[in-house]
Parts: sequence; C-alpha cells; structure tokens
Amino acid sequence: MSDVEYHVLPGQGTDGDNCLVVVAPDGTVLPVVYINPHKPIEDEVAQALNPMPPPAPQVLVPYVQFEDRWEPGELELLFDLEKSDWRVRRFINRATVQGHINLTGIDDPESTSMAKAAKGLFVELGVLSAQRADVIFAIP
Repeated sequence: MSDVEYHVLPGQGTDGDNCLVVVAPDGTVLPVVYINPHKPIEDEVAQALNPMPPPAPQVLVPYVQFEDRWEPGELELLFDLEKSDWRVRRFINRATVQGHINLTGIDDPESTSMAKAAKGLFVELGVLSAQRADVIFAIP
C-alpha cells in the first residue's frame, strides 16, 4: 500500500466529519470515503481500493408462473396443508402479496432464503418429492 496516496480532508464530510480521498497506483482518484474514527486509516484505504462487489441480481419468478410449475394434485395437497400448517400458509400468503417467488440463492448451501426453506419444507411434509421440488424451484 506504499504506492497508494491518500489524503484526509478534515471537516469535509457531509456532516462535517473527516473524509478520505484515495489515489490508486494508476492515478485514479477514488470516491471520497467516510472515515470511521474507530477503524485504522489503512483499513479505510484498503476498503476504497477493494470495494465490496455489488450483490447478485435477484431471481424473481412471478407467482402465477411459479404456480404453473405444479401438478394439480401437488397444488391440492399444498392448499390442504395451508389450512393446518402455518409455515405453508405464510409462504403462500407472502408469495401472493409479493406477486413473485424470489429464487435468489436457492442453490446456495449457505442461503437462508424463504424459497429454500419452503422447498425443504414441502419435501419434508411430503407435498413434493426431492426431484419435483428441484423442478418447481429451478431458476429459469
């Protein structure tokens, strides 16, 4: 980081806080960064040079299209369970209100998404086989 130039601008932040201007080795001036007084200045410079990547775009499937993936008997069983299982009811209510199913992260082992939880729940409850759940919750 010795070839990185940075300048602290006292009182130049939006709230009168200190700011940081970082000049990359190629001469690119990076955006002004708020300085967290509880972090070492080197950490702030490193963050400016290596910003977090933007989040992956969300995969939203309209609820009507999602429902069309189900066989009539599967839907009948799902709607029967909606009457007695609050988890099924919550999934259907949210999907209906939102108008879509968010399949972002459905294949990520670390994901805690509602769709991933529902997929596992529907297999656990016997509404779907694991193979049918893979088809129904597949990312288009």
